[in-house]
Amino acid sequence: MFGDDLRDARERAGVSIAELAERSHTSRAAITDYETNRKQPRIDTADRILRALGRTLAPVSLATEPASWRPPLDVDAVAAIETARVGRETSIARTRRETAEIVEAYATAERLDLTWGAIKTIVDGWSVAGDPVDVRRAQLIARSIRQTLDAAGAAEPRALTAVVNGSLVADRPTLAPVARALDWLARALTAGADATLASTRANGLLVHHGYAWVYPPYRLAAEYRRALVVCADGGDAGPLSRVLAASIDDVRLAS
Repeated sequence: MFGDDLRDARERAGVSIAELAERSHTSRAAITDYETNRKQPRIDTADRILRALGRTLAPVSLATEPASWRPPLDVDAVAAIETARVGRETSIARTRRETAEIVEAYATAERLDLTWGAIKTIVDGWSVAGDPVDVRRAQLIARSIRQTLDAAGAAEPRALTAVVNGSLVADRPTLAPVARALDWLARALTAGADATLASTRANGLLVHHGYAWVYPPYRLAAEYRRALVVCADGGDAGPLSRVLAASIDDVRLAS
């Protein structure tokens, strides 16, 4: 596991958690979570931490999935998403305008106890009253969307990579953008990734290539939850891709 290798590398270097946190520009709490395998860092974060110890990511033990495995996608759903190509700048601008609606969709799917007014206030950057766990989660989702949109405007798309439960999940650049994003999302979910945060990462690739942001429509929240379980447990991404593609109709109605 990554955490075991990280702790061993730090102790061999004679560096404390506090020192490593300072060197790698990472919080002490995060270093502790990584070393105890409570959380898994992103690839770039893992690489930055290891470089602070004079190591690279290459020697770290990471399990990898069979290269030949492909989660089945719904081809009609992929085609529907491909029709919603509006250009990068338009997609970024539209998603920024609709961030509150997208956060609400994810919040509904996760059954967060937050009103529309509270979500809108959170997205606008203000504090709200309410269950602190739900409020913090909505803030995290909103921040993830903003950061993803900022990165989507770069000249080159950010590679989709994640370390999930000790396994390396990387995207397949040979696939077309929509299939590439959904394929990575499905494999990340199968490995145990956070569904909403993995979805924002996958959407970053879509938006970079000028496609609309896809999300679970409010009316399909229950179906989305079932699709997540089907994908995570059996690797079938067909139901998930169909639910996400349904948001394209919502985008067209709002346009």
